[in-house]
Amino acid sequence: MKTRMTRLLTKAMCLLLCVFVWPSAAYAFEPVDLSHPVSLTIYANDEDIPLAGVGFELYRVADLNEYAQFELLPMYSGFSGDINKLENAGEWVAAAEEFKMLAADAIPDAAETSREDGLATFDYLTPGLYLVTGAPVEILPWTYTFTPFMVSIPTRDVNDEWLYDVFSDVKLEKLPALIDIDVVKIWDDEGHESDRPNTIYVDLYCDGEPIDVAMLYPGNSWSHTFTGLSAAHEYTVKEREVLHWYTVTYEVVNGVLVIRNTHRTDGTPVPDIPATGQLWWPVPVLAGVGMLLLIAGWYIQRKWSQEHE
Repeated sequence: MKTRMTRLLTKAMCLLLCVFVWPSAAYAFEPVDLSHPVSLTIYANDEDIPLAGVGFELYRVADLNEYAQFELLPMYSGFSGDINKLENAGEWVAAAEEFKMLAADAIPDAAETSREDGLATFDYLTPGLYLVTGAPVEILPWTYTFTPFMVSIPTRDVNDEWLYDVFSDVKLEKLPALIDIDVVKIWDDEGHESDRPNTIYVDLYCDGEPIDVAMLYPGNSWSHTFTGLSAAHEYTVKEREVLHWYTVTYEVVNGVLVIRNTHRTDGTPVPDIPATGQLWWPVPVLAGVGMLLLIAGWYIQRKWSQEHE
């Protein structure tokens, strides 16, 4: 009987422990230290290649109390959901887009630009819930856009402990940057301007393949701009049908494709004359020698005829 009573008391004590001790452990909560300095570091990168010069802005949309509950600031009170009941990543993404619209006319609470290592650091922040936006940036040959996101500062780490210095990657999209390419013709033919053609045609090549053509003439100052080209490729130009009294060279000057036509210094070739570079001085000499040989032959022939008459 005594043994039975002892067992019942033991079970009762275990039950009491289950009721009072386990819930206390389950609901143990470490309050937020609102006096602790907080910071946010953002890493802008493309597959771990740092992106420098990316501008980020922070908008604090809600206060954070010591019990980790958010209270929306008046400017963002029009948010359609319950900020303390968002449960999954999709809901937080949608919230970021909505807060971005609400913050359209707001002044950011902080702004930083990523350094050469791709990091943008925000120090001395006020604890709360923040909207993070990134400005589109062109880093050739790509154009990067950044998805807005929400971040709690401080936040909980994988061990469910408060992390006061928060580190975050950013989600980005990249597309080939679109560029314009200028081409200009330069004439190096002073005194021979009348030898220029009325128009010339220039082919644009993308990675060695022709993709476009432009007509250059005095009316467009011998220049043209090819627009809306993907910066992920290499572009060159080539002039069609260069007149043979010009030599043509190609160069890039401050990003402009320059075609330089230089008039030949040895004169303008004309039909039925020796090609440029042949020597003319032997011609009269040889003609004179030939004339002397004819006279000598005539004299010898005449003398021989007189001796045999």
